[in-house]
Amino acid sequence: MKKVLIISSNTNTIGPLKRRTGNFLPEVAHPYAEFARAGYHIDFASLTGESPYLDNLESARRPR
Repeated sequence: MKKVLIISSNTNTIGPLKRRTGNFLPEVAHPYAEFARAGYHIDFASLTGESPYLDNLESARRPR
């Protein structure tokens, strides 16, 4: 079986104002769906091994 490893960021803040950030779900979900449809075994990893964060678009528009 073919395999693919999807590596995602697990950072949750960005910039000097520490604006909340994370992975934009479609950027992970779309490749996952395509690889799954093609019969790949899919694994996920992050740079530090911790859980990734999803982008909270509402908070991203209003920096704290």
